[in-house]
Amino acid sequence: MLSGFLWSAAESRADATARFESNLNEALTDLFIRKLKEPGVYCDRDGLRLQVTKSRTTESLSKSWLVRFTLPGGKVREMGLARMEDLTLADAREQALMARKLAKRGIDPILERDAVPDPAPTLARIPTFRECAEEYIETNKSGWRNDKHAEQWPSTLKMYVYPHFGDLPVDQVSVRHVKGVLDLIWKQKNETASRVRQRIERVLAAAAVLGHRPRENPAQWRHNLEYTLPKPTRVKKVRHHPALPIDEMPTFMRMLRQRNSMGALALEFCILLPRGRTKHSVLNGPRSISKAESGRFRRSA
Repeated sequence: MLSGFLWSAAESRADATARFESNLNEALTDLFIRKLKEPGVYCDRDGLRLQVTKSRTTESLSKSWLVRFTLPGGKVREMGLARMEDLTLADAREQALMARKLAKRGIDPILERDAVPDPAPTLARIPTFRECAEEYIETNKSGWRNDKHAEQWPSTLKMYVYPHFGDLPVDQVSVRHVKGVLDLIWKQKNETASRVRQRIERVLAAAAVLGHRPRENPAQWRHNLEYTLPKPTRVKKVRHHPALPIDEMPTFMRMLRQRNSMGALALEFCILLPRGRTKHSVLNGPRSISKAESGRFRRSA
């Protein structure tokens, strides 16, 4: 009804009413109510009011919508609608108008509101681990350059994980579930088991980011599974390739030179590398090669 009509305790009801009636052509605006800093009751049309209160402890302001209506017989009542943050000015006006229409029909808007039960909150369904894993694979497979890697992701999860907790809601997967899967293959197939653990960890991490489970990851190795499983380096036995007898070297070199690939060239280069030069330092670090050295490694067309 008027922008900034404030009825404070320092002003009598009669004076406030007179001041209100002198400004009937004004109404609240969105800009005005956002900038309100003074506590009080600000009136709008159709009995709508904005109540601004200040906390005594934090000095913060709270704003809420009220509607004032008169029932048949002259009884005046006031009903709270919602916080200003939850209800726009336009929606508050619409609800105030509906309340006054009910009051004119002899229906108390407060009793009408309380008679309608609030709908039960619908809880979002938590996806299963299998669903989260399939979503992760579908999202990330386009970025995997290795086709074999893309094939192994679903196959290893299907073989080792899904039978145990694939259909379990992802927020219920715990260390007990993860360790139960790894215990079966950790010693016999340690490399496979390590990859399975890493894939479980990534799926659970993605599910946590999407809000399906807590951030704590039961498949994490550091400060978690490392205390319940032996280190992979202690489980996996390193088997070195047997050395090639020197008498077989000429035959091997002829076979190697028949292969036209970068790997074959690199292997030949390492074999012919002078003593004292490590293959890692030569293949991975730049260094100068003399003309004499380059001639030793030059192959005929």
